[in-house]
Amino acid sequence: PLNDENWVAWKGQITPMLELNGVWTHCDGAEVAPPPEEIEWCKEWDTAERVMWILISNNLSAAQFVHVSEAGTVKQMWDNLKAVHEHHGQQSILAIRHTLYQSCTQDGDDIITHLMTLRLLQVQLHYMGSKVPDQDFTNILLSSLPKSWDSFTTSYLGSQMGANILTSQQFIAIICNECNRQKAANGGINGMETILMAQSLKHPAKKKKAADKEKKRACFTCGRNSHLAKDCFFKGKLNTGKGKEKRAKQQSPRACLPKTGNAARSNMEDGMYVTHNKGISDCADIDVNSWLADSAVSLHLSNQCDMFKEFTPLNRTIQGVGNMDIPVKGRGMMRLKSWTDKQNYVIVLQDVLYVPQAPNSLLSIPHLDKSGRHADMGDGCIHLYDKNETLITVGWKVKRMYLLNVTAYTALKWVALLMEMTNTWLDWHCQFRHIGVSGLQHTLSKCLVTGIMVTKNNSLKFDCDACTQAKQAWAPFPCQSESRAEQPGDLTHTDLWECRMTGIHGVKYFISFIDDCSRCIVVEFLKTKDQAIEKFQNYMAYLKCQYSMSPKNI
Repeated sequence: PLNDENWVAWKGQITPMLELNGVWTHCDGAEVAPPPEEIEWCKEWDTAERVMWILISNNLSAAQFVHVSEAGTVKQMWDNLKAVHEHHGQQSILAIRHTLYQSCTQDGDDIITHLMTLRLLQVQLHYMGSKVPDQDFTNILLSSLPKSWDSFTTSYLGSQMGANILTSQQFIAIICNECNRQKAANGGINGMETILMAQSLKHPAKKKKAADKEKKRACFTCGRNSHLAKDCFFKGKLNTGKGKEKRAKQQSPRACLPKTGNAARSNMEDGMYVTHNKGISDCADIDVNSWLADSAVSLHLSNQCDMFKEFTPLNRTIQGVGNMDIPVKGRGMMRLKSWTDKQNYVIVLQDVLYVPQAPNSLLSIPHLDKSGRHADMGDGCIHLYDKNETLITVGWKVKRMYLLNVTAYTALKWVALLMEMTNTWLDWHCQFRHIGVSGLQHTLSKCLVTGIMVTKNNSLKFDCDACTQAKQAWAPFPCQSESRAEQPGDLTHTDLWECRMTGIHGVKYFISFIDDCSRCIVVEFLKTKDQAIEKFQNYMAYLKCQYSMSPKNI
């Protein structure tokens, strides 16, 4: 039935069905309703309407039926479904094209599902009137595959020219056949369709050579020959001798680990007493970056924000110990690297919750069992197996918990989305373009913006230098003088001005002298500025000779 995601496929299936029953013309509007006086024609029309109504209604899900429940005719029903599921705007075309060109996969992803998704995007663009040529679509498929597929695709596409170039459908068929072949070779396990995947990191052609090289070197801490002392998991934890002397006295806890298959599981009980007797819980430490196996949690949890390969922000809570609400900031996918006997694996965890307050990262045993994997616990050890009975990681009982021998790959691109910082009211005032305090309080109280966190006990009264300077203005000059000299000569105002045009006899400047008491004005003209001192001396001589006084303040 029709749902929110299969409109293109559903439309391609229902259209031939309606054409076969001869009622498609009712949908596209090619045939209109007959006049009421045509009784026989109206009966045929009503019969065709009911047939088409039944065909469409029986192929709709319950959630989609609400879109056609109020439709009066079949054409209205079809138009309602098209309006909901078909988008012809340029913005929608750009969004789909952006998704088509930006889609890519990584090693371990489901290639077949990825190819089908891109094909669906191409069909949607064709329905919207935006054609993607077949050769361009083939190049898009080729560029979206991981680099590990380059050698395979080059053998098909590298030397083809002209009419011999593969079509996109032929290319998809070749890739799907190769994926199915690899899946059959791995025992029918498709890594990305499950929540947990184990993938070997070593190249098959180099396994024998690497194994022979490792046999010549042994760890001085635990005595095993699969690694060096600098990479030993028990470095700094066990102090029981080195090299051959240690191997002669006792067997390392990791040396007794099973390898793969049922044969390895049958030898498990023979070596478990070593781990139990040595008491690893007394010498190993659990830190915030440790991964613990937990049978009580229903989902995987992580407190490491920089380890998520894919991430979706969330703002929810989960119930912790004592029914306490613990905030969840996001959900995503992360990759763990595990070590077993002479083998490294990548464990892909889907739907991992990011819980910043969690003291450790937890791997959910129920979630592991739901995906078809299983765990064996006993004698202070835990062993995790995939669907093919392959040991993918091990762990040891430490302080009533099982500490797993895994580390997470770092992916820093999501850290910026997960950082939480508290700022003062002044900082938020500046970041929101200097809005008022009342506006900030309203934004915070109504939760209009997520992520606003104010420092505790921070005062609402603050001084913003930028706001103070922006609100300052020059005071206007008064219309009347606020004070006036009582005696002539007590205060004289003088100013030197430049004329816009040169006057008679080359005059270009003038200087004015105004007595503040009598308002007597004297104006002198100058050719150059350096004549101002001479004019000032003439003015003082004029006052002394004519009025027996000299200026006191200028």
